[in-house]
Amino acid sequence: MNEKGQTLVLFLFLLPVLLLLFICVYQIGNLELEKKKMMGALKETVSYGLKNQESETLEEDMIGMLQISFPELSEENITIDFLEEGISMKIEKEYSVALIGRQKLKISYMGEK
Repeated sequence: MNEKGQTLVLFLFLLPVLLLLFICVYQIGNLELEKKKMMGALKETVSYGLKNQESETLEEDMIGMLQISFPELSEENITIDFLEEGISMKIEKEYSVALIGRQKLKISYMGEK
């Protein structure tokens, strides 16, 4: 029996599985990168809030800072709590992941005085 095409057939069966694996790794990497960007923006914003607590427009300024970094964020997705021990912020953002659909990222950070 002739076995010349056996490797090609095996490769054609494994190619979709390999492509799916690469796409998943790429999407998970992008998701982690987005989380790191959001956490960095949150830390920077909370740090600004802690330094400028006497400002009358502090909440609007902090929301504006986040919306510069992430224009798709609306005010409903940003929660700021001014506490005695510091400032707590939370962000909720939708992120679309191939083959899974839309996922909600929820990031929170607490900055202490």
